[in-house]
Amino acid sequence: MKMQSKTKSLVTLNIALLVIMLSTNIHSSQPVNLNPKHTENNISYIIHEGNLTIADNEVYLIDGCNFRQNGNVLVKDNATLIVRNSTFNQTSEDREFITLTDKAKLIIENSSFIISQFFDVKISLNDQAVLNITGSNVTNYYLGIWIWMEENSEAYITNTRMSPYGEGSRVVTDHNSKAEIINSTLDYVVCWGNSTVNVYYSQVRNAIKIWSTTKVNILNSSIDYIWAMQDSKIEVRNSIVYSNAQFQPALRALGNAYIYFFDSLLKDNINAANFATVRLRNSSVQNVSAYDNAIVWLINSTAGETYTEGEARVYCFSSIQDAINNANEGEYIMIPSGIYHEHVIIGKKISLIGEEKTATFIDGDGKGIVVNVIANDTFVSGFAIQNGQYALNVNSVYNCTITNNNITNSASGISLNASRNCNITFNEINDNGDGLNLYASNSCIIKWNDFFCNNLAVRLNSSNFNIIYQNNLVNNVNQAFASDSLNNTFDDGIEGNYWSNYTGVDLNNNGIADSYLKINENNQDNHPLMGMFQIFRTSLNCSVNIISNFTIKDFQYFQSNSTIKLRVSNKTANQTFGFYRICIPYKLMNFTKISVIIDNGNTIVLYPNYTLYENATHRWIYFAHQSSIHEILILSEFPSIMALSIIALPIIVVVYRKKKIV
Repeated sequence: MKMQSKTKSLVTLNIALLVIMLSTNIHSSQPVNLNPKHTENNISYIIHEGNLTIADNEVYLIDGCNFRQNGNVLVKDNATLIVRNSTFNQTSEDREFITLTDKAKLIIENSSFIISQFFDVKISLNDQAVLNITGSNVTNYYLGIWIWMEENSEAYITNTRMSPYGEGSRVVTDHNSKAEIINSTLDYVVCWGNSTVNVYYSQVRNAIKIWSTTKVNILNSSIDYIWAMQDSKIEVRNSIVYSNAQFQPALRALGNAYIYFFDSLLKDNINAANFATVRLRNSSVQNVSAYDNAIVWLINSTAGETYTEGEARVYCFSSIQDAINNANEGEYIMIPSGIYHEHVIIGKKISLIGEEKTATFIDGDGKGIVVNVIANDTFVSGFAIQNGQYALNVNSVYNCTITNNNITNSASGISLNASRNCNITFNEINDNGDGLNLYASNSCIIKWNDFFCNNLAVRLNSSNFNIIYQNNLVNNVNQAFASDSLNNTFDDGIEGNYWSNYTGVDLNNNGIADSYLKINENNQDNHPLMGMFQIFRTSLNCSVNIISNFTIKDFQYFQSNSTIKLRVSNKTANQTFGFYRICIPYKLMNFTKISVIIDNGNTIVLYPNYTLYENATHRWIYFAHQSSIHEILILSEFPSIMALSIIALPIIVVVYRKKKIV
């Protein structure tokens, strides 16, 4: 049968009621040869001899028949190959027997897809190609069959069994590709290159191997061995993980891999090393071995034996309080993210550190003291502490550090009672009755905190010699109150705090108000800030402090040419004047020839002062501008036109992106 180019034909066969609709864009090194009368083992086939190419948005439909393809298949240029209710049998001399590229699609529905080769073969997906297999069997009778995915391609495999007779059926993802495997069976899943894989209600009979910033989600599945490394992330829920005779443990985690098990059963061991992090919640594992700097958390979970070597740690607890009770004096206790409904008492010298302050919640359920610190030399960091009468209470202690926490929705946020020499830094204290309450507490340092939307931001009662500066007090009903409190300092002699309701002016253009802010007759801020205080860390482990009335949307530091780049915008629509008071370490920049360029020189720099203030380690500068949105460059020397054009190019390596601390 001879097919015409760029036409479509419908061949209806009475034998065995075989129906096939063929795209006409068939390219082959040999003349096209379709033989609908071929019979083998009493089964009738339609046979296509030679390579098959489907292109240019065409649709090639194989429906309700036995089809044999003797050659490779290429689907490209947004074309689609559909195999429906059929048996598709293919032989090829190449490993890549089917290739999808340029947004092409392969759809296999309720079919048997059979390859007969004595070597592993591939279905290759590239350039946003899509593979969709539903209710089918995909088999290489002799060896493996691989689905190989690259360049933003996608695969959806549902109710499918891969390679029931052969070995090594696998899905391989790379280069931002995505795979979803639902109620299916295969041998391997191999992932890297920033790809994403979801495995739901499925069986992976040999292994899942993950590395290189890949994310894998496993739900209600059975897996034989997981190997994770190189910044990969895995979340396993309601699943069973077995050992693999070839690799031994149920889980091997290396190189900053992060694995989280919920309500799961590991039928063999965990082996973690090289800064890997493994968390088990409501789960069970046989044994745990941790090496180098690996961390394993067992939360409401059971393990047989645990072994650690080097700086590795295994933490086993049912609650935060349980972890504290079982810790030794001076230990660091790491708490993984989650919601902990409990009231915690810290009664020994420890460091209690949450994984992330936006994801590690201690919730008091609206009553009592959520976290009560009653031991000296304690350290609390990395938590969202909320919903209590007192969120965090420090009672009769000294040398306590409370840093980098979110304190919200309590009658009192942070309370210090009869305590001294405590440090309260880098906290976000929002939506409380009192944000910070000091009673009979002396010689404490309170700096670099945000107080937003509290009824009262800072309260001092009978508290003396405290230093409170470089905090942001914004939209609180009342900003500060002091009673029977003396010798407190609300600035460091140079900079004070930002008070959102302060109406003072800055006529000398240095970012500091020209007059003090009075709290009462014994307490005042001598140097109120005219804009919010922010800290940005750089790659050289030193920080840049910025006071500005504009929003700093992005901060970058270029180590190669000692340049700071800011992207800024106005906070309100009617705001047209922006200023910047910036404290820069000498380590970051040579100040002998400093210059500021706004919008590639198209916006005038107002009131520049590059020698505003300096000490042994830092220089303060000031400048301002009109209008709303800008890109600002701060350079060590004024660049030539050629150098300025190079700075604007994206080829410069940005060694540090924005890291906002406050």
